[in-house]
Amino acid sequence: HNKKVAKQKRKLAALAGEDGARCAFWLEKKKKNCNFKPAPGSKFCGNHNPEARRVPCPVDPKHTVLEKELEKHIKVCPARLQQLQAEAREYYVQNFNAGSDDEQEGEVQPADFTKGPLAAQR
Repeated sequence: HNKKVAKQKRKLAALAGEDGARCAFWLEKKKKNCNFKPAPGSKFCGNHNPEARRVPCPVDPKHTVLEKELEKHIKVCPARLQQLQAEAREYYVQNFNAGSDDEQEGEVQPADFTKGPLAAQR
């Protein structure tokens, strides 16, 4: 009986992140602790350390990076590498489908069929 109780206590401690084997950060959506190992001398993993400051990536603000690793991240950011690959293509033109400067955001210009090759067909 004592072995069962001890095992149950260890299991509950692990679920709560108190055993030191897992990060103590609680993931509300999943209703469990983070499954990563904590950093040495910390209860939290590198992603959830409350002392480390995370900032949005300047290349792609959809993800964040540790502030101290920002310069290193910019060199290896997948979004930046994808952008560089696209720009290296011979047919790539930056902002090609961005619209003209005189168009307002969301404004749709009607097609003008009175000029050009389609005008002769009317």
